[in-house]
Amino acid sequence: MVCLYHEKLNGRIYEKIENALHIYEKYVYTKVGELENAEALQTKEHFRSVPAEGWEPLAPGYSWGGEWVNLWVRGSYTVPEELAGKKLYVLSHPGCGEQLYFLNGVPKGLFNTKNRDYIGGDHASQLVGVYPAGETVSLAFECYAGHFIVGCAPYDNYDYPDMPAPSFTYTYEGVDICTRDEEIFTLIFDLRELCSAAKDIPEHSFLPARARKALQKVSEVLVFYPKHASDEAFRRGVKAALAITRPFFSGGNSRIFGKAGIVGHSHMDTAWLWPVAETVRKCARTYANALYLMEQYPDYKFIQSSALHSEWMKDYYPDIFAEMKKRVAEGRYEPNGGVYVECDCNITSGELMIRQFLKGQQFTRENFGYTADSFWLPDTFGYNGNIPQIMRGSEVKYFYTTKISWNEQNKFPFESFTWRGIDGSEVLTHFNRTHCWPDVDDITGAVGEISMKDTTDLRLVAFGYGDGGGGPTPGMIESSHRAMALAGMPEIEPMTVSAFMKELETQQADLPVYSDELYLELHRGTLTQMHDVKRKNRKAEFALREMEYFHVLAGKKITDAQNKRLKTLLKNQFHDILPGTCITPVYEEYNREMDALLAEYAADTAEDIASLVSASENYTAFNTLSFDRSDAVVIENAEGYAADYPSQKYTDLLGRKMLAVGGVKLPGFGSGIIEMTDKRQDAGSPFSYDGTTLETPFARIVFDADGYIGSCIDKRTKRELRKESGAPLNVLLFGEDVPLAWDNWDLEKSIVDNLKPVKGFKGREVVTDGAVELRLRSSWDVGDGTTLSQDMVVYADSPRIDFHTLVDWNSPHRLLKAGFDLDISASFARNEIQYGHVKRPTTQNNSLEIAKFEVCNYKWTDVSESDFGAAILNDCKYGVTVTDCNLRLSLHRGGTHPDVTGDRGVHEMTYSLLVHHEAFGAKSVIRPAYELNVPAVVAKGEAQIEPLAYVSAKNIIVESVKPAEDGSGKRVMRLY
Repeated sequence: MVCLYHEKLNGRIYEKIENALHIYEKYVYTKVGELENAEALQTKEHFRSVPAEGWEPLAPGYSWGGEWVNLWVRGSYTVPEELAGKKLYVLSHPGCGEQLYFLNGVPKGLFNTKNRDYIGGDHASQLVGVYPAGETVSLAFECYAGHFIVGCAPYDNYDYPDMPAPSFTYTYEGVDICTRDEEIFTLIFDLRELCSAAKDIPEHSFLPARARKALQKVSEVLVFYPKHASDEAFRRGVKAALAITRPFFSGGNSRIFGKAGIVGHSHMDTAWLWPVAETVRKCARTYANALYLMEQYPDYKFIQSSALHSEWMKDYYPDIFAEMKKRVAEGRYEPNGGVYVECDCNITSGELMIRQFLKGQQFTRENFGYTADSFWLPDTFGYNGNIPQIMRGSEVKYFYTTKISWNEQNKFPFESFTWRGIDGSEVLTHFNRTHCWPDVDDITGAVGEISMKDTTDLRLVAFGYGDGGGGPTPGMIESSHRAMALAGMPEIEPMTVSAFMKELETQQADLPVYSDELYLELHRGTLTQMHDVKRKNRKAEFALREMEYFHVLAGKKITDAQNKRLKTLLKNQFHDILPGTCITPVYEEYNREMDALLAEYAADTAEDIASLVSASENYTAFNTLSFDRSDAVVIENAEGYAADYPSQKYTDLLGRKMLAVGGVKLPGFGSGIIEMTDKRQDAGSPFSYDGTTLETPFARIVFDADGYIGSCIDKRTKRELRKESGAPLNVLLFGEDVPLAWDNWDLEKSIVDNLKPVKGFKGREVVTDGAVELRLRSSWDVGDGTTLSQDMVVYADSPRIDFHTLVDWNSPHRLLKAGFDLDISASFARNEIQYGHVKRPTTQNNSLEIAKFEVCNYKWTDVSESDFGAAILNDCKYGVTVTDCNLRLSLHRGGTHPDVTGDRGVHEMTYSLLVHHEAFGAKSVIRPAYELNVPAVVAKGEAQIEPLAYVSAKNIIVESVKPAEDGSGKRVMRLY
């Protein structure tokens, strides 16, 4: 008799049953044989199929391993008479975590630490199959020993490098051939879901009570300690328990409780705590496993996002790729996601985001005959407000993510909505669940947490292990079958993400509309971490633009080699590589690839220019921007001076010999010839500097004792730019940066608030003073081993003040910012994003505003009044704090987990202060930011270029000019 007063005591019964499941799993598989003719091969090389040579005999007890080492195991098994027609399984015991399983030479799945759930022993099992007596099958296993990872939290492996190095050595204990006890296997998953129903279903349903009654009955017949019971009693208990559990799973779900779409998935980081080369193998293991499960479970569906990962399978594992194509054609394996890799969406430019979709859709259409309709992006660190427009232009109308659920302060108000971008484009958006099971617990949790139940009753559950691959397990699919057959559960349907969104689309009229960026209240440090990664990406984006522009001028088409380089750039914009959150080997490879890519882009551009210019001792300055410009033209290693323009020579911070030429007017998409002479045209300097006060045509600047700008009066308005209560302009702010959890990811408000001005000013000197510019070189001892040198550059014909900076960084767990506390009244700042900008508050009136204490800008951030304002421009910096018109640009940070270097080294950057005497607009801010990032291209020789196009509207920017993808010779021009 069940009594209310006994419920807490009865709860012990349910816990006992759960504990018993881990005992019962030991009885699922029975060893009936071993791998025969076993051989071993150790190597650090990555083979894509079972090697043919180099093998040695192998027996249990064999010691192997070492960091980055692989053990290949191969052998055979001949089916004896007594096992003919029986389903056989294999359990592999090399001691390590990850293995790729080959059956008769074909990749068929994985063994790893992530799929050891209720399926027997310490490792997952894999199906061998059913065979007649005497048939011999070949089995092989690629086993990976592993590599050291310092961790992701600041205090992980605190004593590194002064700590013992892991050996990554293991002992091989054999490969077992097994049969499976289907009764015990079935009972384990029955009881697993019944226990969940008893605990996890809300009490307003009758299901928990019925589950508890069933479990109580099971407790009366089940043997809890099989080792101390006879086999007959043990078996009798299993059969009696099944007689209770099986009828429980003969019902059906009800839509009255909502609906869950379920699909298998494995979030696959292109690189993270492992290098890209290891991800290729992770993909092979995971996708082979997903495909093999499809042979065993006909209703199972799987989504794989990044086209690059499919391309790897095509290039390296053709058997896996062939099976992928087969299942895609069946509608069960979904190559959705739209993009080449799951890219970062803050730092990646708008043009390169379009290229992500271009190359992703191109590969998917050509190889699978499929056009992705969803942007599948569970794990990037913020979502810019122009993603909807970029998606719609790429024939993608559905957006998925999960990361916003990680917000540290404010809960996002809904899970399904229409997301409206900055131009009004709309995409249907769903926050799905991932990294979970399709079981009673996760299904009821996913559907139950729908916040606005009057708008939708749908939720997608993408089940499977991820980050480093793995994906769904047989146990997960078994659990889903029970959840689908359990009365009192929401309706559950295996479905593709595309089919789910099509069903959600029928409810779209009832969904809320959200018009803003999707700001992630977490991982703000990724905007700054790993300086060279950000800088080389920015330079590569514009080098690509430049190369394609001159390719058009030269009448050339894009080559296969250039297409391959573009894919390298796209790969390196993955959402852990570009944010700076990978291990050191990833960045060693990144730097090699990006250095080569930049050199190749420069060589291609130089070749095209050579075809355009005629031989001369003069120079041609090419304006690759779509608007007219007259900023200073810089020529490296020039002989002589400009004949018709003011010019002056100097040596910059990197020791490069430069000639600055002023007054050169270059039409949009046009060129100008700079004639050279041996004689300097001395037009006199418009600047004066006495060591403390600097007069320019635009400002009167007074430096303080610490080397900062204590006063900056705009001459045209006679306004003091520095806020009276604020810090000096261009103040360097420095302090300890140790976040709570995610070292290279997180930047916390308290860290930003606690930064202190650097006091180590070492002096200033005049580098050059002439008719074009005045350059002051200053240096600071920042502290903790870091020094900073900076050229402050003021111009004769522009109010822009540049700060060309070299940081010799040796300060782990520190943060460096440059501050500009501006005496401007603006309730919001404008921050550039992809193809536009967003407005963000400068106030801290509520928790939403406070959460945005560090935000992303691309090339600029501006604060403006109706007819006056100032902007901070940059050539590679993305993180900025804007509070009460105090602009604090993040220059450097030194997280050491998981990259242990702390970003040490000498790093170059330029940022600028630009005062404008008109309302914010393209002319006042956006164009100057382009000019900073896209200097005129100068080449020896003469060429008069007829502009490709003329843009009459001042607010229109041509972002790119490129040859058409189809090789037709047509041109593509993208503008906004």
